[in-house]
Amino acid sequence: MAPVYIGNFTTAIALASLDEDTGQLTASGTVEGVRDPAFLTLTSDGKLLYAVNDSADGRVTALSVGTGGGLTPIGSRSSEGVMPTHLSVHPRGGFLLVPDLGTDRVHVHSLDLATGRLGAVGDTVLRSGSGPRHLVFHPTAPVVYVAGELDSTVTVCDYDPAAGKLAPGQVLAAAPGGGPRNYPAEIVISQDGRFVYVSNRGHNSIAVFAVESGGRRLRSLNTVPCGGNWPRHITIDESGRLLFASNQYSNSVTTFRVDTTSGALRILRDTRTRSMGACAKSLACPHLSPLGGPFSTPSPVCLLLGTAARA
Repeated sequence: MAPVYIGNFTTAIALASLDEDTGQLTASGTVEGVRDPAFLTLTSDGKLLYAVNDSADGRVTALSVGTGGGLTPIGSRSSEGVMPTHLSVHPRGGFLLVPDLGTDRVHVHSLDLATGRLGAVGDTVLRSGSGPRHLVFHPTAPVVYVAGELDSTVTVCDYDPAAGKLAPGQVLAAAPGGGPRNYPAEIVISQDGRFVYVSNRGHNSIAVFAVESGGRRLRSLNTVPCGGNWPRHITIDESGRLLFASNQYSNSVTTFRVDTTSGALRILRDTRTRSMGACAKSLACPHLSPLGGPFSTPSPVCLLLGTAARA
């Protein structure tokens, strides 16, 4: 069984275990005293977990990861912004980046991997009104991709790994025009750095982009229906062959098969759940693949696979 951490809008991080053979999730407890842990991330060595506290006073909480995946709070500090929604640790450590939707900035903190302590470094100003929500690092190139929630864009930024600073470059639409107002949420990249995926709330789709020019440019390939309503979060498993979309308003998780050659997505499974501990059921779909039973937990908005689940 592998550890799973679930962010939400409560006062605790929910804990679960994953049966990697069946896909079954089983609740295993909570870590109390972490307010509104709406997004979670691990350091590359899996020894530290950071939670962004999506509240008016905006904080980042650090927790150590023990044997078996248990969490112990270390401390917290201000995110230097209002209602932060995302944070990301550079794969090689050194800096932690926090998008701040309310100020159109990405705040940079120094990161001591030995102690987990953070220190303010500075920030990068993005296009006015963009509302930076989430970001992702290219796995090998010094490039960062930022999803703009308020103007429905993706911004490609050069990244200085020595200073932790960003330089904005290409800006492109996250979804086709002419439809309902769109609010991008999560942005992820394939392990080989060839494809970027963005979840679109409003357009209710997953956008697929090809990575070109050494990572510094994106080209839109297509958008795929998310299989539900309001896809707040997406994640790719360690194999790179599965993508999971968490559809907040339809209380469902859609599983896609990823074509690692073309980047294309195909729906495998749509599991519908009701939050706040109510019952859940599976939905039939054209390419159903039984990967485990439904799982219910209060207001889930982020699912993070622990280190053991990624091995």
